[in-house]
Amino acid sequence: MFCRKCGAQNSEFTTTCIACGAPLDNPYDPSRSTASESTASQADKPSSYLAQSIMVTLCCCLPLGIVGIVYAAQVDSKWNSGDFAGANLAAANAKKWTLIGFGLGVVLNGLMILGQLAAVGTAIQQQNAQQQGQGN
Repeated sequence: MFCRKCGAQNSEFTTTCIACGAPLDNPYDPSRSTASESTASQADKPSSYLAQSIMVTLCCCLPLGIVGIVYAAQVDSKWNSGDFAGANLAAANAKKWTLIGFGLGVVLNGLMILGQLAAVGTAIQQQNAQQQGQGN
């Protein structure tokens, strides 16, 4: 069993963490309420940012979106195996790389649009100059 606070591995019969002393959700503890504990553990589960990572991969920045997808895919498996600290870390990394990919994608797409507008403006100026040269 892993500690939710520090992530240390403990015996399955331990009621407090051997590393940090935090109380553990011991399934063998008779005073444990299964309905409230399962609701609390689901409420604490971090978002995986999988959908956002996929959108960044498809629309903004392929390499950084893929990194976000890899981390997002780790969140559920780590959470379900009891590695709560690892799941929270994977979720934080997925969020970080997804936001970086989105920001970089927005900046690069904005620069591409500005470059295209500049090219169109230059082409229009050259066309006007040719028309004025032919008119004289």
